[in-house]
Amino acid sequence: MPPDACPFSPKRVLVSKDVVVVLGTDGEVQQLRDDGTPLNLHRPYPIPIVAAGLMEGDLVAAWMDHELRVARLARVDLAEPRRGVDRAAVRRDGAMTTHPAGHRWSHALDAEPMAMCVNGDHVALSLWPDGFYVIDSEGREQWRAAVPRGKDGTPRAVVDLQHDGDRWVLTMRDGSRVAMAEDAVTELKPEQVDDPVVLVHHGKGGRLVVTSDHVASWVENDQLVLQATLSGPVGGVLWSNDQDAWLIAGWRERVVLRRDGFNRWSGDEVHADVACIDGVAYSIDNRGQWAAYPT
Repeated sequence: MPPDACPFSPKRVLVSKDVVVVLGTDGEVQQLRDDGTPLNLHRPYPIPIVAAGLMEGDLVAAWMDHELRVARLARVDLAEPRRGVDRAAVRRDGAMTTHPAGHRWSHALDAEPMAMCVNGDHVALSLWPDGFYVIDSEGREQWRAAVPRGKDGTPRAVVDLQHDGDRWVLTMRDGSRVAMAEDAVTELKPEQVDDPVVLVHHGKGGRLVVTSDHVASWVENDQLVLQATLSGPVGGVLWSNDQDAWLIAGWRERVVLRRDGFNRWSGDEVHADVACIDGVAYSIDNRGQWAAYPT
């Protein structure tokens, strides 16, 4: 059975061995039991979540609101969900004095968060235009570095951040890639793209790179495996070990991208994400409805 319908417009689904969490477009946070039934629903902070991950069953998230000029990074305890302040309080008091409810630690950000990655007990965060920070599980900065700028000296927008051994790999909107370590910064082989990169997803099969013209490129060991042109923007991506394929939930379509080609199922729904819950892959659409993924 698919999980119960989500009561808000979903944006992303986070899954770990400890917890399943659905994030909403307005900052909602819903925790699910292992069988997909709702456990709780709250809104720790009244502005959109722009990046998030899970750490030991807690939510680590970056919030950003351009109108209020507020950005914040926090680790939130999901075991005891609490209702956060309303938007009027943030507007009145600002980010320096308002915090997400249930936070273990919380930091106001002085620039727009571009990408974030949670790995074990560390968080890496990229801020516009060239800030890069590594933070421990207690919210303490471990080290920082400047993201290298382009050849013309202009900043390169980071669209993806991934941990790789003893370094963090950043992918830029122009397709360039950089490895950041505490003592070294290394330019990597760029993605072979003609249009700006908007999304990168990683899995055991390598990585899936999606560009603004809706072309999905499967890259493994820096070699192109397969490309597919999609019908529109991608909501979410999941690597399936069972199918040895990428599951892509997108604009009125669901796609399974295999090494020998791809299958497409069209419909009327706009899919927000795809996730594996209790051993079954499900997509969730913008109405909050779940559906088992085709095979």
